Amino acid sequence: MEAERGDRDLLEDASGVVSAVLAEVVQPTTSVILLTDGTSSASAIAKVLRRVAAPYGVGVFQAVPENGIGNSTRDRFSEVIRQARKERLMSWNVCVVLVSEDPAFLTTFADVALRGRLLVWATKLLLVTSVALQELRAFLGSRWVFSMMNAVVMVLQMEGLLQKWDMYSHLPYSPAGPQLVSVATWTPAEGLRIKSGHGLFPEKFWNFYGATVNVTALPFPPYWSVLEEPSASSPGRYSGTDFLLLEATAEALNFTFRVVPTETWTEVADRVVERVAFLSPIFHNVLPARLERYEFSFVYEFGSLDFSRAKPDLQPQWQSLYYPLSHAVWLGVLATVVVILRAMRSRDATGHAPPTSPLTLGKALQEVFGLFLGQNLSRVFYSSVRARVLVGAWLVFSLVVGTAYRGNLTASLTLPVYPSRPETLAQLVLVADRITMPSYGAEFKSFFGKSDSPVFKRLSELMHIVSSVEEGQRQAILAK
Repeated sequence: MEAERGDRDLLEDASGVVSAVLAEVVQPTTSVILLTDGTSSASAIAKVLRRVAAPYGVGVFQAVPENGIGNSTRDRFSEVIRQARKERLMSWNVCVVLVSEDPAFLTTFADVALRGRLLVWATKLLLVTSVALQELRAFLGSRWVFSMMNAVVMVLQMEGLLQKWDMYSHLPYSPAGPQLVSVATWTPAEGLRIKSGHGLFPEKFWNFYGATVNVTALPFPPYWSVLEEPSASSPGRYSGTDFLLLEATAEALNFTFRVVPTETWTEVADRVVERVAFLSPIFHNVLPARLERYEFSFVYEFGSLDFSRAKPDLQPQWQSLYYPLSHAVWLGVLATVVVILRAMRSRDATGHAPPTSPLTLGKALQEVFGLFLGQNLSRVFYSSVRARVLVGAWLVFSLVVGTAYRGNLTASLTLPVYPSRPETLAQLVLVADRITMPSYGAEFKSFFGKSDSPVFKRLSELMHIVSSVEEGQRQAILAK
């Protein structure tokens, strides 16, 4: 049997069934990625290319192992997956055809394709192999790429000289638990026959049949709040918009969820990348650094970054005595004082000639400001009617201005005027000495630092990572 397998070109044998399956699933915007282990001949590849209908073209990749699967082979494999992923990102939808009879090669593909994020759910994976079904059962169930992704395995069964291809899909959730189900068969005589009940590429996540799904989350109000910490006897209680969204999804898809303990936002993402958790339901901003590590599902909410500052303390200042009146009023008061001083020092004001009853500048200032501040009158200087009219006018002026000043001073002390607060990012970076952000802010700091905008660069320089929002606010209050 092994001799017969070595003399046979698996891809050439599979050209008919591959073209039949792709004809069933190809859309007007589909492109195909053909990945082999180097055992497929050029003629077999050409035969497949002629028969496959791929409106957006076919990309052919080979990862040839050398003396087993070592580090050099894994590195070469990683580069092939990286190039294949570029094609996937440039395409509307993709079908990946993987051809190999080597279990070690398939294992390496499963590991490298998972880390390299070759596949998303919209990507259809078609594995062509002749590995025995019993060996495949345990293998498919233990590899995320084959068990959880949109994958179908085509297994060659030789019935004498006749080919028969059986197609299977691993269902991680079903009434009987995880299982490998037969979805279709193909023979040269009968063609493709899809079995009822599942479809060629069955949907794996319409119903979880009561399974428990691991998720990761940390407090992030108003999206996720912890009302009661989980314990050995309780799964914990949560609230928030993202929790309600997850709860509604769990009810619709028939699953329960368990929050995997994490300490930092880095761990929240790491548990998902490591497939310890199925997803993180918390609202995440799309950043280049995050796109290098994991995929996003879909946009369901648009968020913005906001900042808060500690309320500034007002220090006692002599300017507080000046603020109750405007600049124009103070200039008017000064001009009136000058006029009153000149009038008081003249003969007409006092009723006496200066040599007889001299009124010095100091005495005049004392009279003017004394009256302004509500002090007693000095009768000796005001013997004429004109002097008394002048003093009466000054008294009225002092009463009006003084009343207004005292009222405004009381109001300004009761409702102090705080310094204008920054409303935009450009204003914030000009007045702030330090900006804090929780642990997930490290990715924002890196993102802002790589920007060409001087505002974003300055923001990155001012940012400091702290343990939580509350800690950042505490530091802001202490440093105000």
